[in-house]
Amino acid sequence: PMHVEQVQGMLDKAGVDYRQLQCGCHVPMFVELGVGPAPAAVDERHHNCSGKHAGFLAYCVQHGLPLDSYLDAGHPLQQAIRRDVARVAGLAQEDLRMGIDGCSAPNYAMPLSALARSYARLASGMHDAEFGDGFALLADAMTAHPELVSGTRRNDEAFMRAGRGDWVTKVGADGVQVVGSKSRQQALAIKVSDGNMAALHATTVEVLDQLGWLDDAQREALAPWRASELRSVRGAVVGERRPVFTLAPAV
Repeated sequence: PMHVEQVQGMLDKAGVDYRQLQCGCHVPMFVELGVGPAPAAVDERHHNCSGKHAGFLAYCVQHGLPLDSYLDAGHPLQQAIRRDVARVAGLAQEDLRMGIDGCSAPNYAMPLSALARSYARLASGMHDAEFGDGFALLADAMTAHPELVSGTRRNDEAFMRAGRGDWVTKVGADGVQVVGSKSRQQALAIKVSDGNMAALHATTVEVLDQLGWLDDAQREALAPWRASELRSVRGAVVGERRPVFTLAPAV
């Protein structure tokens, strides 16, 4: 519900109706997780990408752009997104491979190194010479309100709380996670090929540990995300999950 409230606030400020969101709708994740009761009716505001789409509409209102075609790849909004994503990642626009996200918006594939570079720049905030003001605002908002980045009992919230304001992190669909450190102005990007999210979270914790980013309290806070024990339905330990990799030294 807190996400829906934020989305509605954005829409109200932009003076647009929620029916103009083109993300579609689905049963809210908080219902599936048992965090809260199902709303009387589900609409576009309950989609997990509705905040992004509300931002799309707000940009169009601010710049006097058409609202009904805001997801078209040739729309000025999407062209601006492609331009700036390439700039942040340090890539040429033609090197971004476009696909369509589950929320129907254009999305771009890039090498993990470019994704990590993007989050290192985001985490660096005002130190970034090109996007400093925007990055500082965004990174500070994410670490101040991690529950709005993902949601209750979810990965992004847990990791950013463990990071105590230093880590800017986001999970992506099908086994992607990126973590940037404000103090270090560094970031890591991980992709688990088969999309296994339990393996992804365990890998992220292990990478943070091997990099020396964790203290004892952070190891304890993130221990559930290592998911080291495999249990049967009745709770018996039937196996274990353990890392079998060692990070190569930085060059």
